[in-house]
Amino acid sequence: MIKKSLNTFIKLIISFALVAFLIKRIGISSIIEEISSVSILWICFALLIFLISHFIGSYQWWLLLRYEDIAIKLSKAVGFYFVGLFFNNFLPSSLGGDLFRMFDINKYSSKGTSAVSSVIIDRFMGFFVLSCFAVLAFPMIIIENLMYRQYIMYFIVFIGIWIFILFLFFNKKFAKPFAWIYEKLAPEGIHLKTREIYRKIHTFGRSRSLFLKLILISIVIQSLRISMHYLVSRSMGVNVSFKYFFFIIPFIAIMSSLPISIGGIGIRESIGMILFNAIAGIQNDIAVSIEFLAYLIAIFSSIPGGLIFIIRRKIINKEV
Repeated sequence: MIKKSLNTFIKLIISFALVAFLIKRIGISSIIEEISSVSILWICFALLIFLISHFIGSYQWWLLLRYEDIAIKLSKAVGFYFVGLFFNNFLPSSLGGDLFRMFDINKYSSKGTSAVSSVIIDRFMGFFVLSCFAVLAFPMIIIENLMYRQYIMYFIVFIGIWIFILFLFFNKKFAKPFAWIYEKLAPEGIHLKTREIYRKIHTFGRSRSLFLKLILISIVIQSLRISMHYLVSRSMGVNVSFKYFFFIIPFIAIMSSLPISIGGIGIRESIGMILFNAIAGIQNDIAVSIEFLAYLIAIFSSIPGGLIFIIRRKIINKEV
């Protein structure tokens, strides 16, 4: 318990330090000025398509639950999905709410491993598609402007990591040596659970028709979520090529999901400032404001999940 509290405290400090650094560098008045001048119409449109992406995301997860033989109504899966989204915004890393999804499904099914693997695969599909977007967008950016060739090495490293993860999940021969090392280091109980989850993920990769269907759905979901950032930038009068967002946003999403801050706060804005300025030439105060507004939209769009959680708790307390 003390260790967990210490980790949370460290993440709070990291988030606070990064936000303080950004405010000191840019100035709170500049950020407020940029946010106060946004077009409400563009923001409403951004919120709408972000909400649509959540409902499609709920459907994608429901398909995974059905594949794992977990019988649950689509409406119930939508509710669980939104609860997870709500807590993603406030727990350490943007993956914290996934634990709530796993917990909720466990209450409706005895297949605990299947519940966990469904959430992991759902997340993996999103990261996989985002990575593909970044890989496809970067060459177009390089061709358009050779000054970005200085980032080619980082791009190669990124592709290397991407290919490594794909082989690790979907090629047993490649993964075998790493599994042996993990088996030696991890406690037996954790290792056995992890191996069972890995087998389910590997089996899923062989279900090509479902895999292709979920890839297509995930492309729609992630395109909508990237578009949300683009619409936020348009609300601030920024008019840069859409393709820059297909390269920049995947990096922001992946980095902000790391468990090193609370809800990705500070990480999201810092990475956004660096990449938007370096790649798209957007000023620092505008770049930070874009990501801050995008975060506010994410919070606002997840409010239904918070309401569902509160109502559900009240019902449970009355029954008790």
